[in-house]
Amino acid sequence: MALSQSAVSELLDAVRIGDDVDSIRESVRMVMQELIEAEATEKIGAAK
Repeated sequence: MALSQSAVSELLDAVRIGDDVDSIRESVRMVMQELIEAEATEKIGAAK
């Protein structure tokens, strides 16, 4: 699951505005999940 350009844009917009904590929280969750999956894939040597 890769982050789309629109998801990244939404995250940056939410951070700039700073008034939508739920959007920021969800975006950070998505980014962290991507990092976890990438690290696990690298560690076990499996590619998608």
